[in-house]
Amino acid sequence: MILDYNFFKKYQKLLIWVANTWLGDLYFRSNWDKTNKRIAFNWMSGKILEMYPESYTSFIEDFYSCKRCIKNENPDIQKACPHKRKILCQRKITNFFSKPHFALKVAYLLNPLLKIARYWWIPFVKVGGAFALTVDTFVPDSGTPGTNTIDGYVGRVNVATVSWATIRSGLGTVSNATEISGSCNSFTPVGGAGDQFKTLYRMICGFNTGPTIPAGDTINATASTKLSLFARSINTGYVTNVNVGKSAPVANTTIATTDYENGFADNTGYSTATATSGVSTAAYTVFILNISGRGNISKGAGVSNFAGRLDEDLTNTAPAGGSDLVGGVDWFMADNAANKPTLSVDHSVAVASTTSRRMLMGFGM
Repeated sequence: MILDYNFFKKYQKLLIWVANTWLGDLYFRSNWDKTNKRIAFNWMSGKILEMYPESYTSFIEDFYSCKRCIKNENPDIQKACPHKRKILCQRKITNFFSKPHFALKVAYLLNPLLKIARYWWIPFVKVGGAFALTVDTFVPDSGTPGTNTIDGYVGRVNVATVSWATIRSGLGTVSNATEISGSCNSFTPVGGAGDQFKTLYRMICGFNTGPTIPAGDTINATASTKLSLFARSINTGYVTNVNVGKSAPVANTTIATTDYENGFADNTGYSTATATSGVSTAAYTVFILNISGRGNISKGAGVSNFAGRLDEDLTNTAPAGGSDLVGGVDWFMADNAANKPTLSVDHSVAVASTTSRRMLMGFGM
């Protein structure tokens, strides 16, 4: 679950009210003491007046000062301004944390309630609307066959020199589902120039989203709905760009050589293309999914199969080649111990409009 600044701003009054009740005070002011391995309390002082994902305000004071005095770092001098042309000012004491403490606290509190909210009316849920809170993360299965999904690569490799359009539409010659990285590269032949290529790879990765995301949920258009890939190596022999799209392997748990020609009929880019020069081997490259990418996420049942491809492959635009060059990226796969492909999905629980009142946990509402 991810709760952002806009959520806290929208529900500020309710959150402040809850935080300053006896139970809320106990809950929000507690934290885990790693040193003593126990829950610690009373680590914040003062009444909570404002609350945001990583901060809270415990003091707010209004006073008059002038433009000159307000620039002084001493608040006593600011308030003791002797000048006539005064303006209304406000002083706050706000405490910040290195992690989104309150976002996590509220998320933990709401998660079980939202599950109940699929069937029961809850006062703080906007009836008839969508409550966007849950972010689930998925990785492919390792090995082959996978339990529910698979990742790996297919390719048309070391064939006779052909044009870009021909190598894209030709038959696959290799496939692999057990290596620690999957290729998203193209190769030019020795002595090649212009539109001449001998190899093209495409990466496949599947995510078992269906059983986790209810069919009635909405996939939200946020930066949290993304496909993240970690580069093992980057090849910049000539200029290429990488993107993500759709894959449709014959089976969800294995990869076949024929998936090269049969599994990539959809050439829609699911994100903004990234130049290989902008890819790092020290951090994930994040592809925020557009409306087409979000539409590829299975809900209720099924697997979401994605592809890592050169953007030039998706758009059928021949890269500027050359002699014996490689362009593209090798992405880590699920068979690697870390840095696996990761699909994050921000989705909302849809709450049906109702005029009836029901009993929840024995309390009339």
